[in-house]
Amino acid sequence: MTTLTLNYLPINKKANLLSFPKINWKAYCLCSFLVILSLAVFYVSQINYMIKGSYLIQGYQKQIDVLLQENKVLEVDFSKMSFMGIIGEKTEEMNFEKVKAVKYMQILEASAFLPESGKNNN
Repeated sequence: MTTLTLNYLPINKKANLLSFPKINWKAYCLCSFLVILSLAVFYVSQINYMIKGSYLIQGYQKQIDVLLQENKVLEVDFSKMSFMGIIGEKTEEMNFEKVKAVKYMQILEASAFLPESGKNNN
């Protein structure tokens, strides 16, 4: 086969159809650089968003802990108040009165230890 016959074969036409187009390398590099740059900015913004969320969660956790402690204090106060309320109701039912004044009796020390004369001294 000669070169002339190879040029007219249908295989040669298919080979020409499969050839790659010429690429403008400057435009390709510029587009690649812009895509990489935009992905880097997106990555940094997402990391920043994640860190901010983590700090918010920690802050909310601290607030939850403080509120739980306050809740425990309030539960204790409520139980004391309900206990005092029950005691107040019971004292009213039994007709108790508030003490207004306290009077003390003085006992001589010597008479406190002596046996009484009316009792048997066996």
